[in-house]
Amino acid sequence: MLGRVGHALVVGSPGETLKGVDHDVRNMAAMLRARGFAVDVRTGDRATRDGILAGYNDLIASSRPDQPAVFYYSGHGFHAVLENEQPRSWQGIAPTDMPATDTDDFRGITAWELSIKQAQLTRRTRNVTVILDCCHAAQMSRDAAVCDAVPRALPHPYRRGFAVHLEALRETYRAAYAAVDPVSNRDAVRLVACGQDESAFEYRADGEYRGVFTEALLDVLGEVGDARVSWRAIEGAIRTRVHARFLVQRPDIEGPARRRPFLLDEDDVGDAVMIDVASNGFTLKAGRLMGVVEGDVFGVMPSGSRAYRAGDAIAEVTVVAVSAISSMATLRTWHHGRTELPLETVAFPIEKRSMRRPVRVDAPAADRDRVGAAIAATGTLQVVGPGEHPALATLRLDGGVLTIEDRSGPLFPATRFPDDLSGTVKNLANMGTAQAVRELDGEHGVCADEVDIEWGAVDGGQMRRMPECGGALALRDKVYVRIRSKSQRTLYAHVFNIGLRGRITLLTEFSPAGVALNSEGPDFVLGERHDGTLLGLALGWPVGMPRDTFPRLDEIVVIVTSARTSLRNLETIEQHVASRSASSSKLQDLLAQLQDGLPRTVRGAQSADGFFMKRLTYLLHPRDTVMADIPFELDDNPLRQAAARMPGAWIVPGERLSIAPGQPGALSIRIIDLVIEDCRALSRDLRMDALVCTRSRGAGSYTTWTRRYRGVRAGDRLDVGGGAVFRGSVLDFVDIYLWASRDSEDGLTLEQLLAQRAASPEIRDAADALAMRIGARTAPWISAVGGSAVLSRAAYELLGGAGKSIGIYRSCFVAGEGFGVGRHPVQGLLRTREVAFSMVIESIVPEQAW
Repeated sequence: MLGRVGHALVVGSPGETLKGVDHDVRNMAAMLRARGFAVDVRTGDRATRDGILAGYNDLIASSRPDQPAVFYYSGHGFHAVLENEQPRSWQGIAPTDMPATDTDDFRGITAWELSIKQAQLTRRTRNVTVILDCCHAAQMSRDAAVCDAVPRALPHPYRRGFAVHLEALRETYRAAYAAVDPVSNRDAVRLVACGQDESAFEYRADGEYRGVFTEALLDVLGEVGDARVSWRAIEGAIRTRVHARFLVQRPDIEGPARRRPFLLDEDDVGDAVMIDVASNGFTLKAGRLMGVVEGDVFGVMPSGSRAYRAGDAIAEVTVVAVSAISSMATLRTWHHGRTELPLETVAFPIEKRSMRRPVRVDAPAADRDRVGAAIAATGTLQVVGPGEHPALATLRLDGGVLTIEDRSGPLFPATRFPDDLSGTVKNLANMGTAQAVRELDGEHGVCADEVDIEWGAVDGGQMRRMPECGGALALRDKVYVRIRSKSQRTLYAHVFNIGLRGRITLLTEFSPAGVALNSEGPDFVLGERHDGTLLGLALGWPVGMPRDTFPRLDEIVVIVTSARTSLRNLETIEQHVASRSASSSKLQDLLAQLQDGLPRTVRGAQSADGFFMKRLTYLLHPRDTVMADIPFELDDNPLRQAAARMPGAWIVPGERLSIAPGQPGALSIRIIDLVIEDCRALSRDLRMDALVCTRSRGAGSYTTWTRRYRGVRAGDRLDVGGGAVFRGSVLDFVDIYLWASRDSEDGLTLEQLLAQRAASPEIRDAADALAMRIGARTAPWISAVGGSAVLSRAAYELLGGAGKSIGIYRSCFVAGEGFGVGRHPVQGLLRTREVAFSMVIESIVPEQAW
């Protein structure tokens, strides 16, 4: 690629919270220049909305047919909503002047508008690459907080001025506005840091922040150099490096991924690998980045072959050494009397070894060899040194006791060494199997658009859909999975749970070969009885796993196969060995290898089968309570995760961590201009209740507010009595909830209702989690984030729940955004079907706080 003229637009917009954007922009620009691009870098005042669009127009104007063109963005993603389309979310990137948005001038750039510019660019050149290191969700977890990570998303949906903006786009782009397909452009390769419901993270390493996706992409491209490999060939290597840091972030490469980086040349030989004679054997043009490992066997075929055929094979070779993009192999056997390699031959993998997962060992020197040998014997694990890339877990041996730990603490009960070494290593191997299964996520012969998959919590016998990742549940919640076929062929659904410490369980064990799906049949709902009653599946915490811990990632995995195939052997039960037979399908052999590490044949003799896999993840809190999300008509914190962006929200009393609480403040929160829009959904006698939760150093971690109204009519302006919802000190974050409910003469205030349940374990723990009092009873499971969620759920239930109470508004402001001071009423009235109101958040001096 060196010397080839191309043009690139590199944009960085860190906002007020991101610290790694400059690092990413600098390194991305350097890589592109080294590959022959003229690079236009736009940051700061040049990365405004007008500046980015002007740069994109310059990129379009300077591009020539088939010359490479690149658009790269590092920064915040955002989502925006229209008042009359609340469930729909418009996503986009946030220029540096995004905070200047007002009623008549929306300063964001939607994905829709970017797609229009992309279409204009691909009309100039078919050789387009778009790289987006941002996200549109803002999930956080304990792991992310501990390693000082920051999600690249603005936390609140934009409403102000957005409807006007869309009308302006229609006028500006006219026919192009309606014609663009925002997710499909056959001439553009699109590299995205994560899925639509996921978060992309930046983190600190060696004292400097960087985006994990940009870092992984640049590292892999650096190892590839000018080698003739496709985007598709290195996608797995990029994803593996991201997963090593953040399991919930899944980068994707969309569009014509068979192209070689920044070229139109495509890899049109499928799994074929070029092979040449070397002085000490053979050289294969594929290496570690393409999934080649030592011990793999390749079958050598004549030039032009598209697949391995034993009848035409020239030889078989075994890989003995692997580098990033090439491998050394030795002769295994010649076929059909051949004794030398013809020119331009190709090779196909016919036996694949397992990729070993890294494990860190902390053990006395005298015992390290014995522990290392047990790990190596699994065939799926390997010991890595302290300075090497992130490990699956740490196996610690101290005082004759074995423990398996990750960054959040112990995963299994302690065991004795050496008696229990084998079983302990088996638990590690199960964790490796789980990680290997996760990496199968995506399309493998069955397309995503052939099925609709949703999941959620069962609430009052009803389905409450949850996002594909980022939600939170506790042990009294129950879940469902619904799968609908859109395909003309019969498909088969398998649903698994990958537990908190890697155990894989088949949830559709009643149909181990798969539940048949067809487009004319009913949806399959896991958790529904034959009579249609929706009960849901219960959740559980592993026996022996500490409960005084933080929430952990639990996940449901759906595998849809094109043929009836038993996947029962994928379950990881102690000392379970996956069986194989001559009649096993390719998928069965693949899944078996994930457990035993034995070679699997890929010679093509098995019947063809395909599959699609989707991961559905959530944080499971180890407490006997309900945490399923509750609906709000105006939801500025849809995943209840905004507070989690503050590392201090994960601290508990007495805990010593490298993270610290955010800067404290003192606020006054008032509701003004409360107007009835339509009272028919409730009654003419209604009540308004608010709950405000914050991190506190003493009493007052949550505050309530209740107002009652009689005989209200549409258009009435209600007396809010000063509207003082909250007045006090805040720390790290402030969560705000507002409900409208049917009222009765003898109804208690929200404060009185919560006081009646104050002695319950969940309310007590939630209150203690928000407080930082010495001697508080809370365990880390709840964290401040969980405490706020439990209190809001309890308030909703106490107010009557569905049918009696309507969630009007939810928001969360963190220390990094000044706790929302000045945000209202700058944004104007907030409207729902029932009420319109405005909220004023003002800073006060601490002495004035109640």
